[in-house]
Amino acid sequence: MAETLPTDPRYDLTYVERLAHFVRGADVLITDTAYRDLEYPSKVDWGHSCVSQVADLAARAKIKRLHLFHHDPDQSDDDIDLKLKETREALARLGSDVVCEAPSEGSKLIL
Repeated sequence: MAETLPTDPRYDLTYVERLAHFVRGADVLITDTAYRDLEYPSKVDWGHSCVSQVADLAARAKIKRLHLFHHDPDQSDDDIDLKLKETREALARLGSDVVCEAPSEGSKLIL
């Protein structure tokens, strides 16, 4: 989902809306959430997404469950837990009822 933040002059709301339309109402969205918002400005052109982008997409698209995926290899379990916490907080600020998880090794998803 790599994109820029709304504060970047390259931000493209049309792209964001098209992407939200594409995944609208999905039971589960598993998406790249490589970085926290604080980390993202120095990595914006790396082809990854950050917490606020993912939360915004999930809320716009009214998906049921969001699974954070594709973490930076230098991140620890604590870092991933913090991304999960921040994503849940962002979803709450957006008034979304999306269930958000950060699957771990060995976890299973039953549809």
